[in-house]
Amino acid sequence: MLRFINSFFPRDPKILLGIDIGATEIKIAEVVNSKQPVLNNIASLDYSFDVTIEHDSAELTDLGGQLRRLLNINGFSAKHAVFAVGGRHVFVREVEVPFMTDTELKEAVKWDIERYVPYETDAYYYDFSVVGPGKTDMQLKLLLVASPKAVIDHIAALAKSAGIRPVAIEIESAALARTMVTGSKQILVADIGYDYSQLTVFRKDIPTVIRSVPIGGKHFTKAVANSLNLDMEEAERLKTRQQGLLQRDITSETSELHNQLHMIVAEFATEIRRTAEFYQLQNQDAVVESIILTGGGSGLDNLIPNLIGQLGPNIQLHNPLIGFKGIDRFDEIYLAQNAARFAVAVGLALRGGEK
Repeated sequence: MLRFINSFFPRDPKILLGIDIGATEIKIAEVVNSKQPVLNNIASLDYSFDVTIEHDSAELTDLGGQLRRLLNINGFSAKHAVFAVGGRHVFVREVEVPFMTDTELKEAVKWDIERYVPYETDAYYYDFSVVGPGKTDMQLKLLLVASPKAVIDHIAALAKSAGIRPVAIEIESAALARTMVTGSKQILVADIGYDYSQLTVFRKDIPTVIRSVPIGGKHFTKAVANSLNLDMEEAERLKTRQQGLLQRDITSETSELHNQLHMIVAEFATEIRRTAEFYQLQNQDAVVESIILTGGGSGLDNLIPNLIGQLGPNIQLHNPLIGFKGIDRFDEIYLAQNAARFAVAVGLALRGGEK
């Protein structure tokens, strides 16, 4: 059984690769884990198919070769890596069970897991972790995690073809938690990917609600392409480089493109609001204190001011590199524009610093 939750691997190497497989690119971060972690290296690799679904094994081998070359050319030294699984490829649920010993828990989860997991029998790997007490002293709160075997097996095959030894495969939310300077705050993290965004509510750095919503960077790119009659590649470049496509303030001269982008922002804000309300319904007197945006789609110019207009002022862009050494070796502008894009990769690599 593959381990997903971060507390199960207390002896990871101190120098680790974090490898985040997204919809259109692989992000890699190498971290030396010490009292103050050091960012050794970061890089990314574009690709054109989803490595976590069925496909020709020759493509996996080819991508593994590309990944190996990328690591060699950019001077990565670590040979051990932590990979992530998330979005529509993972099922996460918080459940309460009667208080029992660790041995009894393993047996209970083994026999009850099918009640919760929406996959066919024997078609998935699963894991769990105790994340706190239940509503009474006689209950425990568990976080159950499951992912299709095909997804995990393909990631393992990619690692093998790239010459990398996987230490663990874990959920993206566990990786993001390591990069948050939150203390005991209750925060909602919106990780904006290409096809999907993952909305996670953390309580004391533990993910308690995880939702995948079908709104991502691609949807903003499509709006640019349709409004300006561009192909997707041209629209993506323009979206990335051009400021003000999504206007900060609505005026009588608001562009049609802004209106299209603003509709997507409004839909996204609705999903964030629903997620926060669901969490608060499940936890009496709970209040989501702040919202943090991360992921590749979080850098859209004026996205935060537009969300603030709909959700309130406590919204900020994530910086996963706070407290790191070594970042002065990298281009300051590049890190400012891309740090949030590498958040999951950085969090995966930080696993090596755990005791």
